[in-house]
Amino acid sequence: MQYKERKYKKNMRKLEKLKIFEKLEIVQTGSANIKTLKINT
Repeated sequence: MQYKERKYKKNMRKLEKLKIFEKLEIVQTGSANIKTLKINT
């Protein structure tokens, strides 16, 4: 039982990290889009 709980917590941490990375990627692509818009105009 304990092993499963530990594995579950590890997976949750991984998911949280992935969510953070997704947010960072969205922010980066968003700022990149703004930069290209500024160059285009």
